[in-house]
Amino acid sequence: MKKFLLKLLLCVLLICTSAICFIGCSEDGANGKDGISVEQESFSKGLVYQANSDRTGYVITGIGTNTDKVLKIPETYNGLPVTGFAFYDMPYADTYIQKLELPKNFMLHEEYDGKKVYNLEFLGYLEAVEEIVISEDNPYYKYVDGVVYSKDGKTLIFYAKNKQNASFTVPDGVETIEHVGYYSSNIYLEYLTLPSSLKETGGATFACFTSLKEVVIPNGLESIANDTFSLCTSLTSITIPDSVTSIGYQAFYYCTSLTSVTIGNGVTRIDSNAFQECTALSSITFNGTVDEWNAIAKVLDWNSDVPATKIICSDGEVAI
Repeated sequence: MKKFLLKLLLCVLLICTSAICFIGCSEDGANGKDGISVEQESFSKGLVYQANSDRTGYVITGIGTNTDKVLKIPETYNGLPVTGFAFYDMPYADTYIQKLELPKNFMLHEEYDGKKVYNLEFLGYLEAVEEIVISEDNPYYKYVDGVVYSKDGKTLIFYAKNKQNASFTVPDGVETIEHVGYYSSNIYLEYLTLPSSLKETGGATFACFTSLKEVVIPNGLESIANDTFSLCTSLTSITIPDSVTSIGYQAFYYCTSLTSVTIGNGVTRIDSNAFQECTALSSITFNGTVDEWNAIAKVLDWNSDVPATKIICSDGEVAI
């Protein structure tokens, strides 16, 4: 009787062990290596993941052991969606990642009080990236020729730092351009055309685009935000249309090749340091009268270190 009970107990233990093994193997089989499902084996591996605060998905917190030139982010990790980056420091990765592929649940923004706030700092570290590709099923963004836009095409979100086109025309329909320059600082773009649909730009939109020589600004743009073209050291001339009402802080700071500026008659405010250290700027034209120029609110040092000594108006000149 004791032998029978012992055998029965061993059989029960064997069955339980087999069941546990089956469950464990099934989970491993579904997730494959690195928590990525077998169906996603073509995606990048070795990345470091962390569950988000409500444990409904994962964010990537480190480059880990990955060395892919094409960084292809998986749709899921351990069965949950991969939704974003949560780190900025990528030792050496910034020098070898040439292409970034983002899945359908990936987000580059957070929402505060119903407004999207874009977090692009991580992308700014990717010095070698020429192109960003986004899943067609992503409900937030789309890409055209490697440039990232909102899904409705009204916001240009990111222009890759190593995109090597000499010219770029922002598509008609774009109304807002985010803080591209803070995170891109592209050194290849020389000629830029903005669309008539454009209404506003984020701060430092094209800052540090050091090869940028020519910009076509449309009539319709309402303001030139802070630092929009700061440190564009190859920019030679600029025409600000009549639709613009304000020129922001350091909007053209240290544009050292800038020789001539035409300011539209709709401008009512020029902020401090707007043209600071534009050391070649010898000609400033205003498309309005002397009285209209004098009525513009000009904040301290708007023309600091500018060699121009006068403003050419439609009815005369005024000293500065």
